[in-house]
Amino acid sequence: MHLAVAEGTDVVYVQKLEGRHGLPTASRVGGRMPAYCTGVGKALLAHAPSDRLAAVLDGGLLRRTPRTVVAAGLLHRELARVRETGIAFEHEESTVGISCVASPVIDINGEAVAAVSITGRANTIDTARLAPAVRTAALGISRSLGAETSRG
Repeated sequence: MHLAVAEGTDVVYVQKLEGRHGLPTASRVGGRMPAYCTGVGKALLAHAPSDRLAAVLDGGLLRRTPRTVVAAGLLHRELARVRETGIAFEHEESTVGISCVASPVIDINGEAVAAVSITGRANTIDTARLAPAVRTAALGISRSLGAETSRG
């Protein structure tokens, strides 16, 4: 499980909890990844001020894997779905063999201040099945920050 915050056009991982069979991933506490190709990044970008998304697009959507979304229109559509559902998915976009599901943490001002995710091997993780648990965790953290939340 990851907890990440936005910094510029990247995400910074502030906490990482590994299970008993810890999956080796490139993420580490204090590590950075481009926001556009990670689940936590997309969860944050979907709720970010327009200037942050513009900075990401201006910096270019570089292909990190064969599945990285590099078309601005596709990213815009994906972020719209994240805003509707509260769930972001990443399927081998940042790292081959890794998929994740993420959800934003909202503060008392209605701003996304962090995101949580569960990551696993792309060929075994069922991100759709895990999505409600990730969303529930993010809503719980959001409530503890004083946010008005709904389950919708």
